[in-house]
Amino acid sequence: MNFCRGITAFPSEVHRQVHIERIRMTPLETSLGGSSATVVGPVLADGCREMHAFFSSMFDRMYEQPELFGLPVYELERFTGGKKINALKQKYPKEADLIKSKTINSVTVYPYFLLRLFRSGEIKDGIYRIGRSEYDMLLSDFDRKRSSKKTETRLNFIAYDIRLSAFLALGLKIEETENGATVSYRHPNMLPAIRAMVLASQTVKTFGEESFRYCEFRILFGKFKPTYSDVVAPLDDAHRLLCDLAHTYLLSIKATPSSTTFWKVNYKYKGSQLAQISTEGSEMRLTITGTYHWDSPALINDRLAKMDDTTQKFALQNLKYCIACSASHGLGAFFTILGQRKRLCSGIHFLIRHRCTAEDIPQIKKLLMIRIGIIDNQS
Repeated sequence: MNFCRGITAFPSEVHRQVHIERIRMTPLETSLGGSSATVVGPVLADGCREMHAFFSSMFDRMYEQPELFGLPVYELERFTGGKKINALKQKYPKEADLIKSKTINSVTVYPYFLLRLFRSGEIKDGIYRIGRSEYDMLLSDFDRKRSSKKTETRLNFIAYDIRLSAFLALGLKIEETENGATVSYRHPNMLPAIRAMVLASQTVKTFGEESFRYCEFRILFGKFKPTYSDVVAPLDDAHRLLCDLAHTYLLSIKATPSSTTFWKVNYKYKGSQLAQISTEGSEMRLTITGTYHWDSPALINDRLAKMDDTTQKFALQNLKYCIACSASHGLGAFFTILGQRKRLCSGIHFLIRHRCTAEDIPQIKKLLMIRIGIIDNQS
């Protein structure tokens, strides 16, 4: 599979999730470029390259042969029956939330399993060994047959033997022994690299699991935190340009960027949330804060009423609607904006999505200035 930036159409939601994970992987020239390979040494550097190749191959095979991994391919599509998932989220929030979570976790739990497997063992003679008690704890979470809790979870809904068979098809052999389990691979240097990445990921506060999953080897060299460039890396050139223009403008008006994940950068102005640039696979999101649900809608309506028709139309076209993204979030609330009653997410905010272009920057700037005016008035 050629995982190109900019692809937005997929056979199923499972395929889309695999694509998201694959293109989010940090390129080797970024995470292990320059003098980095010299710093970690030739053996570990070689192992890191093998780890990157292994994860790349894993996502390739997931896309081409989802049944090999037990992925619930087309299950979400059968649930929706051709309808938009957002509409069903409003009507069946718990069911939709569960099946969406299952679809995502079917992909991400594979690297997470390796993260757990390599937490507490040791490597000797090219073989990784994990003790009996540690392996039993792993089985209790990932193998429903061996767990005291017979309920289905995000970790065990794929049968354990299917998971092991999938890894074996990739060349990673996991065998249970009397004393626990052993792990071997045709390129033994990869095992110390995985172990080193697991240990390094434990020193990262909020994105250790993602650093491991995306083969972000920069965590091996010391303190590392994703930057704006890392967040927008999966975007195609056109949408990277749009984000770059927004990012540059936000910096010019003294907004302060901060990021604790690989998929979003928050921008604050005078300590208050102003905007967020985020990505979901190859798709961009620019969220502009307006007013929260506890604020008076007049704060934004009065300012929008003074804007030109083009800006008002742009604002209405790019509202952040409630999509029942989580059953715990409820179903949003109704707000009136420019005389129109809308069900929105936590207040009146704006979500500029993938379809926008650089031609929309003037309207984006005007919405940002509305938020700045609200913050200035409240400070």
